[in-house]
Amino acid sequence: MKKKPTLSFPIPKGEYSNFVGLKATKKELVLDFAFVEPTPKGEQPRGVLIQRIILPIEVAGSLGKIILNALKKKYAKTKTKATKK
Repeated sequence: MKKKPTLSFPIPKGEYSNFVGLKATKKELVLDFAFVEPTPKGEQPRGVLIQRIILPIEVAGSLGKIILNALKKKYAKTKTKATKK
């Protein structure tokens, strides 16, 4: 069994993002996180790219599984609480 690497680094300040763009190729997944300002109806939305993350497709697949499992656990707990009421 492979040992997981231990990473030690300062925790950076988070950035708020209300938009995520996604592009997938056979080799990589590109995630663009942006902040898009609310605009009146009919006006062109304006936004600022906050961060671009490029992942090898294998890493993106692993990340997807981790996210799905976390969501399943969260919503399983939510369903259990809702049925008890």
